[in-house]
Amino acid sequence: MYEIVDFESRPTENELKVAWPYPNSKRTVEGGCDDKLIENKLTDLSENSLGTDGVFRARIDQKTLLFSKEIEFIVYFQKESENFEMVVVPQSKAILIQPGFLFAVDKNELVKTLNRQTNGIVSERDQLDKTKEVKEVAGINASFVKETISLADEDSLNDHNLIDLEKTDEKSEFIITKKQLKILASTEESQVGVLRNTFTMEWEDHPSGKQVLFTGTGGALTEGKGNPGVVFDPNSNEVQVNLLLKRPDGTFFISSKSPFIMLVAESDKDGEPDRSTLKAIKFTDGVQLKADTWHSVPFPLPDGSSIDLIEKVAETNANIVINVNEEAGSPMRVQL
Repeated sequence: MYEIVDFESRPTENELKVAWPYPNSKRTVEGGCDDKLIENKLTDLSENSLGTDGVFRARIDQKTLLFSKEIEFIVYFQKESENFEMVVVPQSKAILIQPGFLFAVDKNELVKTLNRQTNGIVSERDQLDKTKEVKEVAGINASFVKETISLADEDSLNDHNLIDLEKTDEKSEFIITKKQLKILASTEESQVGVLRNTFTMEWEDHPSGKQVLFTGTGGALTEGKGNPGVVFDPNSNEVQVNLLLKRPDGTFFISSKSPFIMLVAESDKDGEPDRSTLKAIKFTDGVQLKADTWHSVPFPLPDGSSIDLIEKVAETNANIVINVNEEAGSPMRVQL
C-alpha cells in the first residue's frame, strides 16, 4: 500500500507513472505514460486533485509521492471498513503510495508532490472498485468482416455523434477530453500537452497488388518503419485493412495535403467497435476524432503513390489496437 523512502533515492518520474487507466475493458492500453510530472505544493492543487481537504481519494494513473524537507506530516489511509490508518512521515522523508489506495493528507503548504496532469482520481470506494472490474467481452468475430465496406466521402459523417469534423490546419484546436475518466470522478480537465507526430504512408509492390509502408518522420514516430497491414488488390478493386485503433486519452487529429482513406467507427457500450457504424471515408484534408473513436491507419488512394501526414495526440500517448485479421480470421475489406 505504501512505503517510507529516502527523498534523495525516490523513484524516477517514469517509475511513478502507471499505464493509462481504461476501466471495464479486456483491451490492454499501450503507452499512456509519456506526459511529464510537475512538482506541486499541496495548497497549489485544487482541493479536488489530491485529498488535501481531508477527503479520501485514490490515484490510479500514478504512484503518489508525498514529501517535505521541512516538517513531518500525516497521511491517512481508508481501510475496507470505516476505519483508517494514520502514518507519520518524518521530515526529509517521503511516502510512496501505490495506485488504487484511498488516502488523505493534512493540508499544509510545506508538503509537496510529483503530480501527473491526467487527473486519474477516484474519490469513493465504489468508484475505485468499478475501475478494477473487467467485463467478459466477446470481441471481434467473423461477422464483423462478413460484408465489404463501401467508400464514402466525409459528408456522410455529419450525423456521427462521436466525431468532430473540422477543417484541419496547424492552428486547429486540439481537445484533450476526460471522457474516459468519467467514472474516475475527476472534476478537473486533464492538462497534458499535445504530441505532434509526422509520418509517410507509401504504396509498394506486393504479391496481391501493392501494400502500404509506414515511415515515421517526426515526433514520437521518428525513424519508425513498418507494415500496417493495408493491401490493395487491383483485380477486385478492394483494399484490405487489418487494424483498428483508438485513443482513450484524447482526440485524434490527422491531416494531410493530399486526400486519404481511413475507416472510423463508434465504440459500443463495452468499448468495442460498433460494426453498424463502421465506415470507410475519403478525407480531402483531415479530421479530428473524439476520444474513444475507433479508426484504421490512414492510407493514400491506390491511384496515388504516397502521402505525408501530421497527427496530434495527447502527450500521454495512449493507444488501443485490435488486429481484426487475427481476431475475425480475415481483414476488413473496402470496395473502391
